[in-house]
Amino acid sequence: MTVQVKICGITSSDDACVAAQAGADFIGVIVEINESPRSVPRETARRIISAVTAPVVLVVEKNHAEAVQMAEELHPFAIQLIGSTPYVEIEHLKTRIACRLWKTVQIPPPEHPNSHFSDLEEQINRYHAAGVDLVVLDTLVRCNGVVKKGGTGQTCDWQMAKKLIAGAPLPVFLAGGINPANVRAAIAAVHPQGVDVSSGVELSPGKKDPQKMVELIKVVHAG
Repeated sequence: MTVQVKICGITSSDDACVAAQAGADFIGVIVEINESPRSVPRETARRIISAVTAPVVLVVEKNHAEAVQMAEELHPFAIQLIGSTPYVEIEHLKTRIACRLWKTVQIPPPEHPNSHFSDLEEQINRYHAAGVDLVVLDTLVRCNGVVKKGGTGQTCDWQMAKKLIAGAPLPVFLAGGINPANVRAAIAAVHPQGVDVSSGVELSPGKKDPQKMVELIKVVHAG
């Protein structure tokens, strides 16, 4: 199985082009998420998206009308929803967009004592039934009681991720703390259809390291 690579949190056309030329399958652009240091305005997103062939636009807890507007204006390959989007809203959204629909599911880090596998498995199954095409497993991290929405640099529970992926009815990507040094181990342990990488290939939040992007993609493609 060929494992795909998504480089997420891209904030410039230059970084997008480097990632694409290195062999990234998808480019993730975070749009208008105020709490993210990797968020960009819609006009910047438009420029980035025009430079690559498979852009994924990330949006947080927006109502489906806003997500539809993003899809119509930006023409991404996929819209990726982060946060608690009701299943019925996903069903409505799926009927109104022409692109693919991805959904982030957050799972605990390895040391978390209260991991509810069956709840997460049910989430994935219900998202699939609602029309989601692909799930991204990311790490559940709380800071001062607030759930962080990705880019934390912390790995999730790989054993739980492996079990979720093995029983999932749709493709699943693994995110959370993946970098050139651990990506081979992550793939071997979890067997995801793809990896989703952000902070692990950065110089600073929002600024990618070209060398790290190239290195990580080489490792993945080398198997």
